Amino acid sequence: MFQAVKIPGSRPMVLLPPGLDPAQNLRINTYFMTPAEGLEAEALAEETTVKWRAGLLDVEIAQP
Repeated sequence: MFQAVKIPGSRPMVLLPPGLDPAQNLRINTYFMTPAEGLEAEALAEETTVKWRAGLLDVEIAQP
């Protein structure tokens, strides 16, 4: 089951289970976005993942 991630000033993100995403990267649902918006959202998720791993963000991971 995925975990919801809250980051102040950012879109909601999710962490997929380690079996689906061993790298444990933050992700944004891009289903209802245009291709350009989706690429922008994926870039934001990558940037946010780097900052999160470096301890530079106040992240709240909702427990299932």
